[in-house]
Amino acid sequence: MSKRIATTIWTDEPSFDDAFLIDRRGVSVLEHVFNVFKARHSYDIIILNGALGATDKYVDLLAAIVLKLTFHRPFVVLADCTWETGSRALTNRFPKLARIMPILAGLMIKLVNHPRVRYCVLSSFEKENFSTTWGVKNKQVCFTPFGTTLFSKKIISSKSEDYIFSGGNSLRNYDLLVKAYEGISFPLKIASSYTLKKLNPYVVCRPVSQNIFFDEMAGSKIVITPLQNSNRSAGQQTYLNAMSLGKLVIVTDAPGVRDHIRHGETGIVTENSVESLRSAIEWAINPKNEMEVKRISEAGQLDVLNRWTHQHYFRSLMSVAKSC
Repeated sequence: MSKRIATTIWTDEPSFDDAFLIDRRGVSVLEHVFNVFKARHSYDIIILNGALGATDKYVDLLAAIVLKLTFHRPFVVLADCTWETGSRALTNRFPKLARIMPILAGLMIKLVNHPRVRYCVLSSFEKENFSTTWGVKNKQVCFTPFGTTLFSKKIISSKSEDYIFSGGNSLRNYDLLVKAYEGISFPLKIASSYTLKKLNPYVVCRPVSQNIFFDEMAGSKIVITPLQNSNRSAGQQTYLNAMSLGKLVIVTDAPGVRDHIRHGETGIVTENSVESLRSAIEWAINPKNEMEVKRISEAGQLDVLNRWTHQHYFRSLMSVAKSC
């Protein structure tokens, strides 16, 4: 007998065609949690979105807590569990919460946790680290590699102009990038809400709309994703989308990066140092290395389309669900 699967994550990917959608769009938090609660009798597994944080009122985590309290418990698969021990959104709004956030976060996971819960993480590092950080059993943690979020109609050969692009906010280290860029006379466009001082005259940094973000990435010669060291992964959407567009990506080493990028083959992975990042940038913009840059860019694009699409990601979530 096939397993009955429901999900709160909507997508057009065929991998999810076998899952019933519990749609949270247009309903209140209480209505959504109640709809998930009602689904417990009709479905064996419910896939919830673990990435819904403070701005979404932690609605799917609340649903997971409610399901744990029921007598008839379906398996719960929590997708995209890229969690930190503190909430940046909450502590930015309420700074006094900073000291107790790790305690509150740990309490939340204890309320969610149950042997019938599976946590899906986006890097092999988190696969090993998550159980220790959150006090859950290692067998409950599954590695589901992320994929490009660009649909096939957008994955096209794009004309490269003479500038470098960098963008995104999550766990970015733009201070490192700006320091590494000192003395480099090649235009750099940073699309971010970060406020940076003492910019190189060739550097611009400002927040942009999603459409401009994509257009600037698509028109760039190179895409740099400078990442902070952290206990969770970040930046996959940016560098995988760039690779799918045939861009050379330069990414500072962090959780998840080497799961997706083979240094020197499908992209460039640097150390988290000014010298290492500057050396990679100078190498990439040197006309003598144009053919090598082209080779790596094309290999990266092919690798993403063959292994790291959004369809691959949803297929991995379904695989976790069906193995419950």
